[in-house]
Amino acid sequence: MYQPSSINRPESSELRRAPGIETREGRAEAKSRSSPGFETPRREPGFEPAAGRTRLLAVILRVLSVVAPFLVLLLLAASFARAEASGPIDLTTLSIEDLMAIEVTSVSKRAEHLSDAAAAVYVLTGEEIRRTGATTIADALRFVPGLQVARISSSWWAITSRGFAGNFSNKLLVLIDGRSVYTPFYAGVYWDAQNVLLEDVKRIEVIRGPGAALWGANAVNGVINIITKDAAKTAGFFSQAASGTKEKKLVGQRYGTAIGENAWLRAHVKYSEQDGFASAEGLEPEDGWTAVHGGFRLDWNASTSRHITLQGDVDGGEVGEVYGFPTLVEPYEELVREKSRYEGGNLLFRWTETLSPHSELSFQTYFDRTDRRSLQLSEEHNTIDLDLQHSWRPTERAEIVWGAGFRAISDEVDSVRGCYTVPDKRMVDVASGFAQGDLALFPDKLYLTLGSKLERNDYTGLEVQPSTRLRWFPSDNHTVWAAVSRAVRTPSRAERSIVIQWETLPPHSSENSSPYPTVVTLYGTDDFGSEKLTAYEVGYRLNPSDRMMIDLATFYNRYTCLRTGEIGAVRFQGNPVSWIVLPFYGTNLGEGQTYGAEVAFDWRAADRLWFRTGYGYLRLDVWTTEPGDVIEFEPAEGASPEHQAFVQTFVDLPGRVQADIGARYVDRLDRFDIDSHFTLDARFGWQVDDRVELFLVGTNLIGPKHVEFVSGMSSGRAFNERTVYGGASIRY
Repeated sequence: MYQPSSINRPESSELRRAPGIETREGRAEAKSRSSPGFETPRREPGFEPAAGRTRLLAVILRVLSVVAPFLVLLLLAASFARAEASGPIDLTTLSIEDLMAIEVTSVSKRAEHLSDAAAAVYVLTGEEIRRTGATTIADALRFVPGLQVARISSSWWAITSRGFAGNFSNKLLVLIDGRSVYTPFYAGVYWDAQNVLLEDVKRIEVIRGPGAALWGANAVNGVINIITKDAAKTAGFFSQAASGTKEKKLVGQRYGTAIGENAWLRAHVKYSEQDGFASAEGLEPEDGWTAVHGGFRLDWNASTSRHITLQGDVDGGEVGEVYGFPTLVEPYEELVREKSRYEGGNLLFRWTETLSPHSELSFQTYFDRTDRRSLQLSEEHNTIDLDLQHSWRPTERAEIVWGAGFRAISDEVDSVRGCYTVPDKRMVDVASGFAQGDLALFPDKLYLTLGSKLERNDYTGLEVQPSTRLRWFPSDNHTVWAAVSRAVRTPSRAERSIVIQWETLPPHSSENSSPYPTVVTLYGTDDFGSEKLTAYEVGYRLNPSDRMMIDLATFYNRYTCLRTGEIGAVRFQGNPVSWIVLPFYGTNLGEGQTYGAEVAFDWRAADRLWFRTGYGYLRLDVWTTEPGDVIEFEPAEGASPEHQAFVQTFVDLPGRVQADIGARYVDRLDRFDIDSHFTLDARFGWQVDDRVELFLVGTNLIGPKHVEFVSGMSSGRAFNERTVYGGASIRY
């Protein structure tokens, strides 16, 4: 007998279907009449546009509400810029010159100054993260030029670079201290499980654009590398507690100590509890989120040339969700509310040996375990990764980095309601090697970087991902760079093995003229291959003064073999209930292109006043290469904003007070009929003494509540509302 099946909606829910098959969104109005709780989203009263003078007045007041706080802070900072004050608090520990001299490692897998990097790279320091008031890594990333960060629910984000946003943005590689947190099952990142203690983060390096020549498959549109502090930098006790309108409980503690003359150890724990987000359909909030995270890190300088790191984490949590399950009786969908649970842990070991002033060798290995259980299915993954890297400067004009790696991933997937994989257990091996050379064509003026990664996986065999980069320094304050790169996204476990009954098309309806209900079913296939990208980038950095920096990056990306689906032969099922199976099989018949620009501007207007601004422009087009019954599985067009921008102001006031404001604008998302939004975040902190700080944080302070993205994995839309929380931190 047919059982109602789970449809934990994957990205394909947001896709355009073949001619003659109406989308789920297109049937929203009809479904709202037959399925209680699935009403067509309506505008709140505050959303109704005003007319005539009322609308003009509303626009003027909105502009003033944004500009006024910045003007007040600017006047206050200017008044006190030269005044003597007891115990002034530095805006950050970095000047613009220091910022450009930050050593980043994500671009070339070796330390280089930010100003020298031949890539669109942006750095968030630990101090900047603290002063944004963010409580998660995902929220801290909102203030990165060109990076789309959309909160779907209390625990879920759609985060991507240069397009192709989704529940799992599968073209963005994310690492924590060199450990990949990219899930091999759905292809993407579970952001709720990356709930690290932000006080331990040293910096976040964000590369917009491909990084596959060094980092391998899936580093297609970008790389985010989260780097935590050395244990030697976190000695002492730290404790933080906060509570507010949505952040019901937020507690973090850390203790670090020296163990011997050359070794340091720290341990930390973080607990958070959040209320659910309001539903745009008027339902009760269902997505309350509770999470706990703990870990340790040991750093040992075994000798002047040897450094050893051992670190580990454990995490767990649960979140409420609403699932839609297709049925064979009216209203042909059943809503089920349930809590999903996850837990996991990892252990990482790293050995770094300085062989000579011109040679360094490092070895890293880690074990990672993830276990997630929901109504749809349960997935358990175990990963073992080994990585060897050697950097070598054979001459004054050349530097070489090479390495090799091996990764083994085993999984077990249990079906709960209809969605399952064939087989239910699988082991996947990935072997890789890379080499990159940096040559000074004209020392201090022109440099050429050539590199490639060779990677063999059990799904698609050998993948070659080369890159060529050129950087030119016409003068001390100018950097021009250009790059041509190739990257691939390899298939996920789901794209190869999953079977998921997607939705029921009612009989005698506009999309199903037969007298029987038709169940749309998606099938992963062994023929599904890698998605491919060829990227062209040009960038320019300028330091017009020691207080100002401008960073411009432009790009054109050409995609082939994008994920699509093709209709298969219709099958009739009976005994005892008669119904029709409409199958869709995963294919690679999509192509696309994106182009755009990103600008970052930093200005230290005074010793106590710093502005950071960013703007991103993106155009995206996708199409299929063959006519016929083909659907786009990539939620691409209209799922990323064409324009987005932010302005941040950091101000250090007398009396050991910090006032930080961030304004954000995100353009309309046509695919989901989501309006553009403009909002304001603010943080105020008071350093009572050297040990105690009090703080107050507000987010989405202006403008109406708004939806930022639509999930294909659960039913309904969630509002991002105004939130306020306050707390205290203690150090000693």
